[in-house]
Order: sequence, then structure tokens, then C-alpha cells
Amino acid sequence: MVDFNISTNINEHCVAAAINNEDLKSFSTAFLFAVETQVTIGYGELFIKSSCAGGVVLLVAQCVVGYLMEAFLIGVVFTKLARPRLRAKTILFSDKFVVNAATTDIANVQQAEGVVRRLQVRIADIRYSQLVEAHVRFYLYWHKRYHGNIEKQFQQYELDTGYDIGRDRVFLLLPVEVDHVILPGSPLYEWSNKMFEEEDYELVVVLEGIVEATGMTSQAVWSYLPSDVCFDQQFCSMVCRLKGEWQVDFSKLNSTMDVDG
Repeated sequence: MVDFNISTNINEHCVAAAINNEDLKSFSTAFLFAVETQVTIGYGELFIKSSCAGGVVLLVAQCVVGYLMEAFLIGVVFTKLARPRLRAKTILFSDKFVVNAATTDIANVQQAEGVVRRLQVRIADIRYSQLVEAHVRFYLYWHKRYHGNIEKQFQQYELDTGYDIGRDRVFLLLPVEVDHVILPGSPLYEWSNKMFEEEDYELVVVLEGIVEATGMTSQAVWSYLPSDVCFDQQFCSMVCRLKGEWQVDFSKLNSTMDVDG
């Protein structure tokens, strides 16, 4: 039979000194020894006797609990420093959306001929680090009315932003205009300018992307009401060349002008 020589004497000290052969006698010494063990400093003066089963069990328990606490604290600090919500605050949306005319070659569609209308918003990013795989979606929440006083509940429609041809994916190195081309099949196809101003609806714009530094998904949301619409307007350019460098003027984020201007 193997004899591990584990002591059962409750009066025996589990921690001994390697140099002056004195046992651990004070709280400060015990605390210092626990810290040395946890952070693996290893000064070498104190050690746990292998014959003390309680000391060995306590040492293992302290290491396991200490590592779990360290992992938890590191996770909390990392989450607080790299929250995707903070990244979403650096995404800017225009205060208004415009409805103007766009030719089918610009819209890159074949379902209609001649001139069609489009709904357009502007998005910009004030950070140097870019969102990876950023894409934009439009949602229309519309309280439709039927036959006078008969009303229907709010309905949600997803407006096409060019998913099939990749127009919904954006790279925000420069401000971009994202649009929904109003074609047959769109819930806005039969809307007149008056309906854009008087209907009970809300347009929600969602931008999603992956934060480059952390790999976490960030989402920025903005919404527009009927009072935010502008007709036959287009967004002014925010990019200009000064002293041989291209610069972005964020003060023009909401600036518009006539389409023919």
C-alpha cells in the first residue's frame, strides 16, 4: 500500500519557513503569503508542507477562485472599454431625408423606364477606424388607413436598399448617400408628395457593422418623421480639396440644394 504520509495532527502548522525555520504566526504574514501564491511571486521563504492535506486543498481552492475573479474583472473592464454602443455614437445621420428623381441607369435597375423617384438619406462616420461589413437597411412603419375611419394597425415594411446588387453595403471612409428606389412593389410607389407629408408613418434607418478592434457587432439607428422630408432636393457635397488634401466638412451633413442646382 502506498503511504503518502499525510498528517492528521490538527496542531501542526501547514506553512513553514525555509530559512529561519519559523512557522507562520501573524495575519500580515499569512496575507502576504496568500498574495505571493496567487500572483506567483515566489520569494521562497514560506511554503506549504506536503504532509498537510488541508493546506493543499486550500491552496488549490484559492488559485481556482482567484483565476475566476481575474477572468471576470478582465471581462468587465474589456466590455466597458469596448462597448459597441459607444462606437455607434460616432455614426452621424442627416436630420432629414430627401425624395427626388433618379434615372434608372443611376439606380441600376431595369424594372422601370425613364425617371423614377428615390428616397435618400446621408450617413457619415467621424472615426478613423472603419466598420467592417457595414450595411444599411430601411424600415417603414406605417399606420395605414382604409375607407375613411376604418384603420389598420401599424405595419412594418423593409424597403429595398439594393441588397441584390450590393448597394446596401457601405464603406464609411467618406460620407455616403443611401437610397431606396421607388419602383413597382415598393409600399411608397403610389405615394404623392402630399402623402409623404400627411401619412402616419416613421422611417427607421439601421446601420450595422463589425467593430474592427473588438470583432463585436455595432448597430446605429435613426428615425425620420413626415416633417423631416424634403422634395426635389439633393445633399450638398461634403468633400473638398484644400492644400492638396481631401477634407470632409461635417457642418454640411444636413445641407441640401435643388436638384437642378
